[in-house]
Amino acid sequence: MSTSICYSILTHNFMNQPVFSIVIPLFNKEKYIGRTIDSILSQKFGNFEIIIVNDGSTDSSLSIVSQYTDKRIRIINKPNEGVSATRNRGMSEAKGELVCFLDADDVLLPNALLEFMRLRKTKNCDIYAASFVEKTPSDCISKSAICTNGFFKNALKAICFHKITARMGNIVIKRDVLQSVGAMRTDITLYEDKEWLLRLFRGREVLASNYVVMEYRRNNNGLSNAHCPIERDLAGNVSLAKIHDKYERIILADFLFRRIVRMLQARDIHGVCNILNQNMCFLPFLVLSTLSYSTVPDKILASAYFSNK
Repeated sequence: MSTSICYSILTHNFMNQPVFSIVIPLFNKEKYIGRTIDSILSQKFGNFEIIIVNDGSTDSSLSIVSQYTDKRIRIINKPNEGVSATRNRGMSEAKGELVCFLDADDVLLPNALLEFMRLRKTKNCDIYAASFVEKTPSDCISKSAICTNGFFKNALKAICFHKITARMGNIVIKRDVLQSVGAMRTDITLYEDKEWLLRLFRGREVLASNYVVMEYRRNNNGLSNAHCPIERDLAGNVSLAKIHDKYERIILADFLFRRIVRMLQARDIHGVCNILNQNMCFLPFLVLSTLSYSTVPDKILASAYFSNK
């Protein structure tokens, strides 16, 4: 870590506005929330606030977080309204220059905030992204999502061509940008974060790092998610014909293909028909996705396909 960054850590005036606001929506995560908080408190950059929004937990989650006495932690209690409303509340409470959303079972690695500070010092951007690893419920690493080092003028294009992978916890966002993006939709309860992230990245630049900053925990609820009412699933609210950015269309078409596969596994024919009815003119591309998925040549082919739409 550079001497200049380390020096800035030692000389920071912690009475001032925090640099980072870390928003954690909390609902029944008694098994994990302590480790999540500990990972933030162990950061080598300490000028941050933690905003824990308890969404009406019925287990001992609230009791666990209430035991922490660090003054950088704020706990907000509210009735159960869902994760989008909970994140929106945390967003409205944030005071930091940069905002990060962390799930209550994720882990920030010790140098995570230092790495984001390094990116911030490198270039003034609306969004900074870094890499993460994905873990199974049994705590085994299932995959790594490594970003490409560099500055990307078109964030959606970078996502489309796998230069960056965006989760809520591996990006930090300027707080004033959040106001222009708007709140997360509360009428969508499945893949609601993807809808908001796509709005966030539209027309924006991003500075990315291949440094791993987070452990993301994947839950074993894929098939059960397929039974979410289609009107509350992002897949049931996507019409590719209404998406004007070709890269966003490609990202969403890939997403729809994945949802169709999950729905077929769960025998949710109604959901599949709903998706196809809304996107019939793009059926050839969805078929193309089934033949060879998520390779760069396919992305190039898809880009050419959507350029003519």
